[in-house]
Amino acid sequence: MPRFRLNDYSQTIKGIVYFFEILASIATVAGVIGLFIVYKQLKIQESEAAGNIQNQIYEKMVDIDKFFIEHPDARMYIYNDLPVGANANIKCGEKDCAEPQVTAVAAAELMLDFFSQVFIALPSLEKIVLATSDNKVTTAADDWYEYVKDIYICSPTLRDR
Repeated sequence: MPRFRLNDYSQTIKGIVYFFEILASIATVAGVIGLFIVYKQLKIQESEAAGNIQNQIYEKMVDIDKFFIEHPDARMYIYNDLPVGANANIKCGEKDCAEPQVTAVAAAELMLDFFSQVFIALPSLEKIVLATSDNKVTTAADDWYEYVKDIYICSPTLRDR
């Protein structure tokens, strides 16, 4: 009967342990690579979400432009520093309703709702980096903020709401 030697058993155990150490190292590297891929995918999705928000804002701006095409008289109250008269708060059902001024008030409320949506989206828009013609770097949030500020300054109708 052959004798079992402890040295042979020890070598076998060491080989098995070594195999599992290599396997654990490979699994760790694969896990780190997987985490990196997930991180990159999240960054891509974050960028796409910011782009989608930007597109939604542009679509809303197109709707507002269509409103001003349909009601050109309201445009001067929003963009041309023209204040709405005292009868702007009169309901349209009354006889002496001033149609352009009432439309201007509606346009102002439409713009203020739009501005609210823009300000809610500003954190996402910070992720969209733009370059200007003079090689300065800005973000979409900066551009939208300036746009809202300029319109607000130009319109007493907006400031009065």
